[in-house]
Amino acid sequence: MAIDSKLMYGTYSYSVSPASGDIGTVAFDDSASSLTVHKGVRTTYSSTDSTPIGPDPKPLFFKNGAGLNRAAVASLVWSGTTATCTWLFYAADADNTSPNTWGDPVAGPVTLTVGTKTVTNPYCIRTREVSSGVVDIYGIDYDGKFVFRVRSSGTNGDTYTVQSGAYVFPDLTDDNESYGVDLEITGEYVYALFINGKNLSAGAPTAAYLDSTVVKLDFALSTTPVAYIGPYTSLIGSGWPAPNAFSIQAYGSDLILTAAGGPQHGGTTGGQWNTASRIQKVNQSTLAVTDLLKAAQSAGDPASDKYDFRALSFSSDGSTAYILIGTFNSSWVMDWHLYTTSMTTLTGAGNVLLSSLVTAGKASPVADTASEDGYYWALWFSNGTGKTWMAQGNDLAVYDTGGSIVNAGGITALSTFTSGQYPGLNFATIYEGETATVTTLKGYVAPAFASNSAQALFERERFIKEVAAAKAKS
Repeated sequence: MAIDSKLMYGTYSYSVSPASGDIGTVAFDDSASSLTVHKGVRTTYSSTDSTPIGPDPKPLFFKNGAGLNRAAVASLVWSGTTATCTWLFYAADADNTSPNTWGDPVAGPVTLTVGTKTVTNPYCIRTREVSSGVVDIYGIDYDGKFVFRVRSSGTNGDTYTVQSGAYVFPDLTDDNESYGVDLEITGEYVYALFINGKNLSAGAPTAAYLDSTVVKLDFALSTTPVAYIGPYTSLIGSGWPAPNAFSIQAYGSDLILTAAGGPQHGGTTGGQWNTASRIQKVNQSTLAVTDLLKAAQSAGDPASDKYDFRALSFSSDGSTAYILIGTFNSSWVMDWHLYTTSMTTLTGAGNVLLSSLVTAGKASPVADTASEDGYYWALWFSNGTGKTWMAQGNDLAVYDTGGSIVNAGGITALSTFTSGQYPGLNFATIYEGETATVTTLKGYVAPAFASNSAQALFERERFIKEVAAAKAKS
């Protein structure tokens, strides 16, 4: 089978003891419109270390200093209410040949500490070539709300050295929480995205979100940022990034920001949407924010706009873009809709409803469903095939502008866990066969599933029990 595009992904189960995860890969053959899944390419640390990969594993793709495909797997293990994040570095394409596994790690297991800060929940990484054979890996820690840097060098690029200096987002006034959610490197700067508010892991109706913050940093991650837009120590200001933003992606002279606009709804608040949900652009030079698309503002707006923005993917040339919107119902089942447009249309929109672009013939519906389980929803554009991958709750699928091409067949096809162990899809990265630089893009993940805090773990387990109870009634 010709490999035209490929994802690495993580799955989890909280119904096994101890709660555990595993890593898999799935390859798309564009000529045959088919997927090949290798589930369980790594379930333990190595062939000699039988420690299970921890729950909620994150396989983060990067090219190291030698230009080789690598996966930094963040394995979380709980001890009481304390979480330890262990890093394991694998040859990301080792499953291309029999026995279709990743084998032993090329580096690790190791914990990463920068000064007094220990990386406990890496959420995104980006790379920058420093010189021949040397690459700096920048990461953002969700719970620690800080940006750190690890250098890849040496034989096969597999010497990983934590670099001094880390940018830590300052505490906000009035005991508001902040979390680090995304990272982008473009031009001569690093851009970091943070969300802010209170009781965020609890979800609706308890969570109260503030506007989000984009911070512009130099490559040394100096304590004082180059610039920022949004709540930063003081809460005074306006024209900021929308609440509960989860993605910033460079396009032209802007960062394209996607925001859920508020808490995740479902259960007793199912079917609701956040009127503050937006797609915005943030000027890379001035950090000025411009609203592009908005969710429905009132009950009188079209029903097709009464959804949160969940994900955005686009081609490197901007000719094709995909927008995912959706909400959960009272049984935690997703009602989602996928649209296609162009980045010229999107960046030229001026705070309009998505339905207005459809009416004007500038955007088109691709696919939709009102009955899919799972909390992980995301898009990754494959420049190699001209199509988009979609994390479809508990499945992985490929779409083009005409609709569905193929899907993996559900969570039991992706995981080594059985259906009775209630496995879930947790994280994924597009990586192999691409003609442009690949990145770890994601859709919206509720803080209860993103955070490693004790409160988030409680909310995560409660959510899973609610979903199981809702399924039992149906």
